[in-house]
Amino acid sequence: MKISVLIDNHVELSGLKAEHGLSMVIEEEGHKILFDCGQSSEIIKNAKKLDLRLDDLDQVVLSHGHYDHTGGLLSVLELNKGIDVYGHPDIFDKKYIGKKQQRYIGMQEERELYENKGANFMLSAEGIKLTKNIYTTGQIPGKTSFEKVDGSFMKMKGDEYKKDEILDDLSLVIERDEGIILILGCTHRGIINTLKHVVDMTGRDEFLLVIGGMHLIGKEDHYVEKTLEEMNRYKIDHLVPIHCSGMSNLPLFKKYFGDKLIYGSTGKVFKFN
Repeated sequence: MKISVLIDNHVELSGLKAEHGLSMVIEEEGHKILFDCGQSSEIIKNAKKLDLRLDDLDQVVLSHGHYDHTGGLLSVLELNKGIDVYGHPDIFDKKYIGKKQQRYIGMQEERELYENKGANFMLSAEGIKLTKNIYTTGQIPGKTSFEKVDGSFMKMKGDEYKKDEILDDLSLVIERDEGIILILGCTHRGIINTLKHVVDMTGRDEFLLVIGGMHLIGKEDHYVEKTLEEMNRYKIDHLVPIHCSGMSNLPLFKKYFGDKLIYGSTGKVFKFN
């Protein structure tokens, strides 16, 4: 099994490009899933540099409907006609950020255009099984007392802006004998809420790897520490915070997770026997 980071906010390897966004390819037993698409066609260029084909994907999963996770979808569809694209029904909501002055951050095109380009959308608020051991989490319930969706995220309902609870936020679960691999988009619904939900879904609390965005960027230290304290209650063997986890938070991640922490960036590849 192999997980390749095609797009992250940061890059260390020569010849690759970083952008504010996220995209990963999961390969297991001849099955290939693209999780998120970054914000542009850079995923195609990076894949070529990594000698990774993107014209033989089995499925695409969209963690939520923000531009930095969906912007490269049209480029992917050019290579994969008629592919199933999984996500939550709210991914096409008109999404914005900002309370006084709103900036559009949602899907860049209408659903019809993606479908005309070959997307077969499989949208559900429930978890969906992709293979015998890989499935989406579906909608993440809010159970923690302290995790709240940032109030600057808005969506247009009729002709009014309303707070966006980002119900379309989902993650990808891979069950293996030695533990769960959890792949995160942004976890706008909260990383602890997400971990709780996965444990409830699977009945398992051992995580071989947790990788992705944890939306701790810009958060105050006390909030980050509270989150990491709660995360540390789970059995997590390896932790890779990328994208919106916040570079400035890496010392705190190191404080709580020590050698379990792995620094991620564009081009990093994780292999499992």
